[in-house]
Amino acid sequence: MSKKSKVPFFGVIDRFLLRELLLTLSAVVGVLLLILISNRLVHFLADVAAGQLPNDVIFTMLALKGLQYLALLLPMGFYLALLLVLGRMYRDNEMAALAACGVGNPRLLRPVLGAAGLIFLLVLYMTMRLSPWAARTVEDIEREAARSSEVTGVAAGRFKESPSGNRIFYVERMSRDQQEMSNLFIHAVKGGGITSIQSPERATLEVDEATGDRYLVMENGYIYEGTPGSADYRIIRYQRHRVLIEESRLPREGHYDREARSVEELLAAAEPPDVAELQWRFSVALSLLLLALLAVPLARLQPRQGRYGKLGVALLTYLIYTNVLTVARKLVEREGVPTWIGLWWVHLLLGAIVLLAWAVDLGWTRRLWRRARAA
Repeated sequence: MSKKSKVPFFGVIDRFLLRELLLTLSAVVGVLLLILISNRLVHFLADVAAGQLPNDVIFTMLALKGLQYLALLLPMGFYLALLLVLGRMYRDNEMAALAACGVGNPRLLRPVLGAAGLIFLLVLYMTMRLSPWAARTVEDIEREAARSSEVTGVAAGRFKESPSGNRIFYVERMSRDQQEMSNLFIHAVKGGGITSIQSPERATLEVDEATGDRYLVMENGYIYEGTPGSADYRIIRYQRHRVLIEESRLPREGHYDREARSVEELLAAAEPPDVAELQWRFSVALSLLLLALLAVPLARLQPRQGRYGKLGVALLTYLIYTNVLTVARKLVEREGVPTWIGLWWVHLLLGAIVLLAWAVDLGWTRRLWRRARAA
């Protein structure tokens, strides 16, 4: 009596599907990441041109932003990669050949869920640890850059207009640490057409530790105020004068935006916005598993149906799912929904859609309908 041959746990089909899936995933995520990074680069270059960011930190900040984007792109990329790979296999009749050999969609779940499980752990680590670290590092870089004169736009030998457009700065000389300036010229336009010109001997840049606002502290100078074309001018001499250059766009020292806080900090606070942030981070990873389960039955194509026949439906499903997740997050932050409900109801709703898709794919709905009609 011949021994029954064993089917290998990780066979040719698994290796083939994983190879195609990973190659397509790399291409999809690479293209999407390149688009987002390019868009962010444009914003950074605009900040550099406006004197709000030093040019030597652009690539560091791009790498950190890319790390944050990658965690968000992997679930969508894996979903699209599955749809594209399985759609091609249906179009080329490879799925029909596999079905003839007894390999159906349930058998394909093994390599799909294996890859999805590993990427799920990677995305979970990125959203819980790497992305907050990257966001915190970006804030630290921006806060450190805010202390330098280049960020305020005040640089030696260069005229600089304030963000509001009503003040122009000029500095003749600056110290090596770029914190002290001499022979300044400041032209400002006030209400009622009044023009103010200041000419201090020296000035220093200061950052308010409480608010993070940036000030220019001037010493031993004059202020000339009046209306151009009129002889009615006022001259003021001062020993020390402080002018607000720019209000802070960042939290004060030692405080970070919620997306930059660690898991331990969010758990310690336990406020509704903190709970919403934690649930959102876990939801990004959980969405990868749910979307992978949905993609397998959704990728099935009928004969003579194009490769991208259901891609529109799949993208619409993804957009609705992510937008409802965003709305649910806002509701939790504003205490419109209890934290114990949180974002979980959205995942349960998608889980129900996944079960329905598999029931249709496996023919369970047709059997139930026939039994109901026979009864």
